[in-house]
Amino acid sequence: MIQKIFAKNTKKSAIWVASLGTVIGLSLLFLSIQLYLDIRTMSAQENNFIQNDYIVVKKKVSELSSFGINNNCFSNQELEELSAQNFVKSMAVFQGCRYKVFVQLSQNGGAFPEFSTLAYFESIPDKYIDVETQNWNWEEKDSIVPLILPSTYIDAYNFGIALSMGTPQLSKKLLSTVPFKLKIEGNQKKKTYYSKVIGFSDRINSILVPDSFLKYTNTIYGNTNTNPNGKIIIETTNAKSQKINDFLVQNNYQTNLELIKVNKVQEILRDGLIYQLCISLIIIVQSVLLFLFYSKILISKSSYEIKTLIILGYSVNSISKTLSSLTTKFYVCMVGLSFIIALISKNYINYWLINQKQIELQNGLSVVTLLIGLIFSILFIGINTISTKKRITQLAR
Repeated sequence: MIQKIFAKNTKKSAIWVASLGTVIGLSLLFLSIQLYLDIRTMSAQENNFIQNDYIVVKKKVSELSSFGINNNCFSNQELEELSAQNFVKSMAVFQGCRYKVFVQLSQNGGAFPEFSTLAYFESIPDKYIDVETQNWNWEEKDSIVPLILPSTYIDAYNFGIALSMGTPQLSKKLLSTVPFKLKIEGNQKKKTYYSKVIGFSDRINSILVPDSFLKYTNTIYGNTNTNPNGKIIIETTNAKSQKINDFLVQNNYQTNLELIKVNKVQEILRDGLIYQLCISLIIIVQSVLLFLFYSKILISKSSYEIKTLIILGYSVNSISKTLSSLTTKFYVCMVGLSFIIALISKNYINYWLINQKQIELQNGLSVVTLLIGLIFSILFIGINTISTKKRITQLAR
């Protein structure tokens, strides 16, 4: 009987407007919270998986450098200043060859055509190399010089030179079996060495040789007037730190900023999701206020019936519980619908990220998101129950 009285005075259009706003607000809220949690989890996993990052730092080449006016090598003072930064865990200077060198691939009667190029050798301490270094040694009596090539070099050959020249493409395994000639020239001296590729580096974008070989050949063929401090490799716990980017910009240094850019994108996404959270909360608050306002109007329109029910012996609690239960059931349905919409949207976003960006987020909604939905439901039910009982009590006086 009580439900029929309230149903008769219910204005459906007002309920639908409030319901639509609540569903939209809750769906955006749940989706924003879930994406925010996913981004935080993904960032934490990256930091745990890669305990240390490595970045290569060098000075920017300006127009003055083209005329030999500007020196792009690091001074001892600059090295000391850099090593004193709190983001530097350790660092090392690249040692480079100070002579002319040609790398030649030559197999008489072999499957591959003769190929030669001007090259540049460098060396760094073994701890900074991302390749197994068991065979990474050289002595003067050795006939073979081990080499580590950048992975980008073989990609450039396979998908550039090989395709344009019609030559065979090379796998990393096959290239490791092919001998190279190293033709070194300097100080009016020449010598040819033979070498073998022992690995490919994804971290260092230059040809690496053992430090012992570089020191020996620099002593004989090298130009002693050149300054070798042109590049530095830094070990840091977080290459995405904004402090590193600020320091590099301030000192006119440069590096591969991909890690820093990724971090900026993540920060922008987090800021955007927080902004969306605020918008969602505003929509939800407005919808809840509309529900409470409508409940007040409904009680006012049903004041005569409510007073009559009280005279007939119905208690204030029974009347308020009936009205509150109607609103509660309706709100729970809206929360459930919002969860479904958020889940469908999340699955669509996951599908798009995997196929377009190769980024995989966790599936479904987390326990935190579900708990937040439960908290919102409890708060609404509590506020609505107290408000409804208070207004009906006032009518009973």
